[in-house]
Amino acid sequence: MKKMYYLILIVLFPSCTITKPLLLSYKDYTVEKELSSDKKKNDLFIIANAWMVESFNNATNVIQFSDKEEGIIIGRYLIGGTYSPPQVDNRVYAIITIRVKDNLTKIRISPQGEAKYYPPNPDNNINFRSSVLTADEVKSLIGSTIDEYQAYIMKYKKW
Repeated sequence: MKKMYYLILIVLFPSCTITKPLLLSYKDYTVEKELSSDKKKNDLFIIANAWMVESFNNATNVIQFSDKEEGIIIGRYLIGGTYSPPQVDNRVYAIITIRVKDNLTKIRISPQGEAKYYPPNPDNNINFRSSVLTADEVKSLIGSTIDEYQAYIMKYKKW
């Protein structure tokens, strides 16, 4: 009878264990770029603010700090990823900092946090790793964001 209890425990115990999530950190992928322009500090600040307002068009993307005298705007935005609780949370957020002065803008994008996913489960054949953004994808999305900002500066016209 004891052997039967041990056999039941051995069979049931592994099915009750919790798999630890795997983490992929994005903190080392900060990108900074200086953009020259023929515009004055005040105009560049207005352009940066207008670009953030137009680009940050939902509740996950927000301007957190803005100081016109110092020429700085800081915001937080969602680079990409998905959220499917509890298995996957691979949303990648970044802090975007824009500093302006006469004829020059510096944009810095710093991804925050890490993506969480669970290893493939042979029982259900689901691989959550495939939905996690790779380092190259994050760098590409950051580069695209900087390119969009640069294009916005170029095309921006006063009234």
